[in-house]
Amino acid sequence: RTGTNAAEVKQAAQALAADGVDAVFTPTDNTIMESYLSIYEIFVDAGIPHYTGADSFALNGAFLGYGVDYANLGRETAGMIFDILYNGASPASTPVKTFDNGTATINTETPAWAIDRLSILALKIYHMAAEVARTDASAEHIARCRGKLDILMQQREDLSGAIDTLLDDIAAGRKYMKVYKQMKMYNDADTNPVLYGAK
Repeated sequence: RTGTNAAEVKQAAQALAADGVDAVFTPTDNTIMESYLSIYEIFVDAGIPHYTGADSFALNGAFLGYGVDYANLGRETAGMIFDILYNGASPASTPVKTFDNGTATINTETPAWAIDRLSILALKIYHMAAEVARTDASAEHIARCRGKLDILMQQREDLSGAIDTLLDDIAAGRKYMKVYKQMKMYNDADTNPVLYGAK
């Protein structure tokens, strides 16, 4: 899908959501940046992870932003311009520089949701550790559970780090939380089949 202005980008996003795509990637582009605040909710509402070419998109709601460090890019560009304007360097002979150290920013849920996942993970770790400590299980069972426990411990470390980063970003103003109205269906007589079926 393509778009040459904000309205077309929004239409493309709606079409992708309607198509039920598994994921969406948008490159670093001024038109996309201009349109982003009007399209990220489309992907969020559709449950489609949105991958982008810059960390700034993740700060505005994308699932993941990965791209060059634009602060570093700006410094390198300024250095090239200075060399040309003040040192007489030839633009034609100025070497092209590339960056292979992209920066990634993951946009997770609210801290409360992340901590809720952390508490569920703690329960899994507790019970998996109990399986590893069993004396009545086979060696194969213990080995499988130990492997799973190692993965759970890594997940806990990663999630704990993500929570710390999220809290730091919120405190620094790099991320903010949005309040959404909860769409509960079970206590609504018009959406709960048990309730509206009894009418």
